Amino acid sequence: RELPESERRVIRLHGTDVRGGKAWLMELARDLGVERWIEIRDPIYGDEKWDALARASAYVHPSRRDTAPMAVGEAVGAGVPTLVTDYPLGRLLASEDAAVMCDRTPRGIAEGIARLVSEEGARTSVAGVELAAGRLSWDSVARSWLEQVERLLGGVPSG
Repeated sequence: RELPESERRVIRLHGTDVRGGKAWLMELARDLGVERWIEIRDPIYGDEKWDALARASAYVHPSRRDTAPMAVGEAVGAGVPTLVTDYPLGRLLASEDAAVMCDRTPRGIAEGIARLVSEEGARTSVAGVELAAGRLSWDSVARSWLEQVERLLGGVPSG
């Protein structure tokens, strides 16, 4: 509700219902008068998830901690402009200009969304695809993990 109605986008939330959180969230949206911009849906997987990401204008993940890094990584890798807050993966993505970082406040998130759907968001989507295909690719991450394990084992080569 921090954004003027003319600037609001529909936010679709997909996921499981943890301890009645979906009902609580819809009640909150009604209380705040924003229910027409909030859609709470079931989890999606496979092709349906990739189709939803491909059609998304943005991915918003203002987490307090790194609770769903795979989802954030998938959005960034799919070229979806992504909004993050100050947690480890969010800091990495923002430092590489692969995501927009915002303050974890209603005003900060509203301002972050406005930045996300601007040219800045479009630039981050390009940088995100490059980062995901390079330093965050499976091969790069696996190689880094193996090197770290080897160092922990005192230089004993793997394999």
